[in-house]
Amino acid sequence: MVAFTSVKNDKVSLLDVATGNVIQTLGGQPSAFGNLAFSPDGKTLATGMGDKTIDLWDVATGKVLFTLSGHTEIAIVLVFSPDGKMLASSSFDKTIKLWNVSNGKLLNTLSGHTDSIFGAVFTSDGKTLVSSSYDKTIKVWDVASGKLLNSFPQPDRVYGLVVSPDGKTLASSSLDTTITLWDLSTWQVLHTFSGHAYTVTSMEFFPGWKDTRLRVVRWHHQTLGCEQRADITQSGPGCP
Repeated sequence: MVAFTSVKNDKVSLLDVATGNVIQTLGGQPSAFGNLAFSPDGKTLATGMGDKTIDLWDVATGKVLFTLSGHTEIAIVLVFSPDGKMLASSSFDKTIKLWNVSNGKLLNTLSGHTDSIFGAVFTSDGKTLVSSSYDKTIKVWDVASGKLLNSFPQPDRVYGLVVSPDGKTLASSSLDTTITLWDLSTWQVLHTFSGHAYTVTSMEFFPGWKDTRLRVVRWHHQTLGCEQRADITQSGPGCP
């Protein structure tokens, strides 16, 4: 199943990938939708709203389970913990909020970034959250306590973050057009990919390639996009 938003009618449509048919349409909200995220079991959908709230939807019924309020600006990134019990939301308000999915309650607010937070991802065990920001840092948080564990200054603004399926590697993308691979056990840099002409904003690991393949999509206002498949064990060129 795929969820997508429509700017025209401010609705979210659920699409059957096999048939291409729209299964259900979620909407009726007074403000536009932003980011989307499915829970790991696919039963819950989180949507960022233009009024700075986040809705949790029951995918089966199309009903709103909870509306999460607390951010003072629009949420940028929504990500569920690996067990689906927690939702993390990052925002233009420079904070990350952790929510209990079962009751919609706010668990903690992670403060420390000094600019908008465009990346947030849980490690595979769900115990650590990594965030990236326009403040040119990558920060590492303890989920249980909300404590900042580490902060890594970067040469430029940091956009996306993604963890490999085996939980051993983190990829981060930057405004300086590079992609950096990190060893999550030591927080040492493994490789830095360069060669893209513009900023990389989206990345995804290929689980079928034994966690050594990274799919990269570059977006820029002058280009439609570009896809690169790279072996993370080797440094290589980016999109032309």
